[in-house]
Amino acid sequence: MIESNEIDEKSFKKRLIMIRTFLFILVISVLGIIYYILIDFGSIHLISFLIVLFIFLIVLGPIINYGKNRSLFDRFKRKKKVGGNERNEDTFKIKTTPARHPIDERINLEFTYRKALIHKCPKCGFMLTSSMKKCPNCGQTI
Repeated sequence: MIESNEIDEKSFKKRLIMIRTFLFILVISVLGIIYYILIDFGSIHLISFLIVLFIFLIVLGPIINYGKNRSLFDRFKRKKKVGGNERNEDTFKIKTTPARHPIDERINLEFTYRKALIHKCPKCGFMLTSSMKKCPNCGQTI
């Protein structure tokens, strides 16, 4: 014998499907009317179609997800296993010696610094090149 609660759930699901179908048909008809209104005002067919398509996609999401109040975070959460929380011993080990890459042996980090190509005048702050002996702005010798 089926309990009354199960019957109510089945009838609720049938009603929900009927409501979604009715809303979908209503949205399609309203979007058709909006499309013809846009065409009557003299807009380009492609732009009118894109506007109607955008509105359709915005309205379609809540119709499909009606009653599914799940946040975005809930969709990406890991589902808990029914069994115990046993983990592998290897997951907690830390590698102490990193593997050396063959390119590490070819890189030489010993180098010397060169004189800067651009520097500021100590008196006025004007930007000078390394070849300038005198600031053209204030006349300070460098």
